[in-house]
Amino acid sequence: MTLEIVRSKIVRFFIYILLLTILIFISLLISISIGSSGVNFRDIMNLLISRSSDENRILSSILDLRLVRSLTALLVGASLALSGLLIQAVSRNPLADPYIFGLSTSSLSFLALGLIIALQLDSGLAYNKYYMISIAFLGAFSGYIMTLILSRFAGGGALSMVLAGVAVSSFFASLSSILLYILQSMTRSPFIYLLTGFFEAVSWRDVGYLAYSLAICFIASMILFKHLNAYLYGDEYSMSVGFNPSTTRVVASLVAALATATTIAIVGVIGFIGIASPHIARALVGSDHKYTIVISILVGGLLVLLADVLSRVIGVVLMIGSIPTGFITALIGSPFLAYIVIRRMRS
Repeated sequence: MTLEIVRSKIVRFFIYILLLTILIFISLLISISIGSSGVNFRDIMNLLISRSSDENRILSSILDLRLVRSLTALLVGASLALSGLLIQAVSRNPLADPYIFGLSTSSLSFLALGLIIALQLDSGLAYNKYYMISIAFLGAFSGYIMTLILSRFAGGGALSMVLAGVAVSSFFASLSSILLYILQSMTRSPFIYLLTGFFEAVSWRDVGYLAYSLAICFIASMILFKHLNAYLYGDEYSMSVGFNPSTTRVVASLVAALATATTIAIVGVIGFIGIASPHIARALVGSDHKYTIVISILVGGLLVLLADVLSRVIGVVLMIGSIPTGFITALIGSPFLAYIVIRRMRS
């Protein structure tokens, strides 16, 4: 009987992987077919099967830009979903999310401050992505620690952690806005777009940074999945099966901070993906992290990709270019958060 249950779980796991992969592929095709230039799906297909010409070189450039943007959206969503899953696990709180718990805005504040200092020192570090990701990582981890400390003072319950996270997130959101305006006035570049999750200025190099970061975080998470499963049943149980809960907390938090920080350094703040994706993954395959890590990553990537497509569709219809993807994720994610809070309070 037990063997049949396990076999059924594995079959269901691979079916959802297949379905999500197909949905992501279809979404990618839609994503590279939409834009303000008017180049549609038929033009893209003609480009892929025809010989090179001057017109095709222009189409190829448009396809290149859209493909970079689409892959960036996919990787950003996957990274945030993984970060949300890890934070929910180590905080044992289903309402946890990199945005709600202050990781995103604290990471952005540190990033803005680090860029201002680098520009003042004229060190050239302001254009170094490794420096930007490192500073953002430091900020994300600091914000998370501040949320945990503040929630301890408020009692340490699930709701107090959320309220502490909202307080930390709000503080750093205001601070990052001020710092980004200062940075923008210094460089005369639109850094303020980092507040809203903007995919217009990404490059193939950014795709590489996101892919490397996600690969590291994914491998680390898969190594940790047994630790995380044991951790969910409490510190005593975790120790009884040979896993140190403190090590699990620290390592998972560091991985979550790295996944969040890389997205902040590339596209800025994208909210609510980290809370929605793990809940959807658990609804599909249960709470075993061996399965939810993979499914969360696929769900998160798909959600942000679809949100970016929607942002461009709205932009094309209204003839205003494109609107920041973070607006769409917030619009969709806020009701989802309200639903989770109501269900949590009633239970």
